[in-house]
Amino acid sequence: MATITEKATMGVGRSSPPKRQRHGRSPEGVHGTAEAQKVSMAAYHLEGEANQWWQWIRRTFRDEGQVISWEKFEEEL
Repeated sequence: MATITEKATMGVGRSSPPKRQRHGRSPEGVHGTAEAQKVSMAAYHLEGEANQWWQWIRRTFRDEGQVISWEKFEEEL
């Protein structure tokens, strides 16, 4: 199974973010992180068009009254 970084770079998924700009920080650091903090930590590492995708997904879920769990975050990638 691809990591979240690999998925973001490959553009895999239904509403995939564009290729993520790399800058030395990596969301692979989410391993060992509390479940409730994983989405925020991974989203922090998104830049450019990938961040725009995240803002759209976050608003969509919020408008529908849904919480974005780590599992849902990965599904959307």
